[in-house]
Amino acid sequence: MLVRDRDGTALAGLSVSMPSVRYDPHRLQSLVASLDAAAHALEKDLAEQH
Repeated sequence: MLVRDRDGTALAGLSVSMPSVRYDPHRLQSLVASLDAAAHALEKDLAEQH
């Protein structure tokens, strides 16, 4: 999941890793939603600092 600055330039990336035995495809949508929320929160925090 990309973290972008206010101009849309990619600054960082977020990901999730785990042992394959813990991977549950039924949780994928929830994990992606959590990553998306975290990326947007970081973008907001960065925008407020500059």
